[in-house]
Amino acid sequence: MNNINPTSQRNKTEYQKMKKLLKKLTFALASIAITTNAFGQITPQANDERLISIAKQYVHNQHLNNWYEPETISLFDGTTPSNFDFTYNEIGKIATISTIVSEEGVQMELLMTFTYNSANLVDNILVQTIIASTPINLSKSVFTYNASNLVQTEMNYTYAVTQWIETQKSEYQYDEENYLTSVITQNNINGWTNDSKVDYTYEYGLLIIETEYEWGENTWVYEVNHVYEYDFLDRVISITDQEWSNNFQNTAKFVYSYNSDGLLTDIIEQEWEASSNVWNNDDQAVFTYDANNNCIGSTCNEWNGSSWVSNPSESVDITFFYNDMASSMEFENVSTMTVTYTTVNHLGIENNDVNFDIFPNPANNYFKVECEEDINSIEVFNVTGQLITKQSSTTINTADYESGMYLVKVILENGSSISKKIMVQ
Repeated sequence: MNNINPTSQRNKTEYQKMKKLLKKLTFALASIAITTNAFGQITPQANDERLISIAKQYVHNQHLNNWYEPETISLFDGTTPSNFDFTYNEIGKIATISTIVSEEGVQMELLMTFTYNSANLVDNILVQTIIASTPINLSKSVFTYNASNLVQTEMNYTYAVTQWIETQKSEYQYDEENYLTSVITQNNINGWTNDSKVDYTYEYGLLIIETEYEWGENTWVYEVNHVYEYDFLDRVISITDQEWSNNFQNTAKFVYSYNSDGLLTDIIEQEWEASSNVWNNDDQAVFTYDANNNCIGSTCNEWNGSSWVSNPSESVDITFFYNDMASSMEFENVSTMTVTYTTVNHLGIENNDVNFDIFPNPANNYFKVECEEDINSIEVFNVTGQLITKQSSTTINTADYESGMYLVKVILENGSSISKKIMVQ
């Protein structure tokens, strides 16, 4: 990569291109980090229920002790390839994401580095560019959490010469059941000013409407509605986009299909034809899986009026799933994608030589833990990786738990840990 000096007049155009590329890629990389959803993995927006209801249904037993995370992701948007390489720390959390991409003739190498707090929640995402083997600070995101270990604030910074400048912040609000209800974002332009807001509406624990606003003249102005529809297994089957113009009007629809194993097979994007009040097919993303039910690739098709045909120049927004639909990542403008995986120890150093038991399993109102070694503490995680319970007592009250699969992690006095799964009815 050429060493671009932003103070050189000769390189001014190239530097502006680099800043444009940085803005685009920082958003893309941050989207990867935020939407990753797995046991022990970072989930700052764990209660944004976008497709998470799928994960609640399909966490197969064999993968709870053999957890997968992406090692490489290769994307093509119809014109430009990009590759992402992932590394993980000793407890299976993302350590770094690196990529080299090009746009308008400018090549940039980006590195994202993740650090975590004492509760193993991400507290800092640092974005750097590598120039002549030297990391140069570009931006960072800093997270704080509430007493329920849910993200409370996200502060974004840009590095300017020798110091970090606060540029944008988001505040997260939750209801009494810890469902995310709104996110308010402000920009720092000669002081903090409102920029955007997202409200979340639930019904029977499922997200049904996601409403986006922009800041107008001293008030929030409707912008877009995303309306969710589910099947009898609480799987998302469609998301309808509605734009505001005196009222909400249909614009686009995303239709989700599944096979007999519960895996997402394709996402069809449709456009609304107001004159005829019908939905017309537009694009389709088709997914393939490996023997472990991890998505290993996607391709893009377009509708020719009667059937789907391959078109490598088309691109769509995709959400792909792995770990039996329990984990997901989201990308914009994808024509083709390939993914390779690595296995990670997703909840810590396991001690497989220690015997312990959980009973009754399935549990109704409680379960007990018995172990041949001294126990320091017991942690219980739900399928989104959220810590539900942490205590020293070996009897766990599950009366307030939702039905589904949970992971019980036992931390021993010697610092090692052992884990088992339990079903709560």
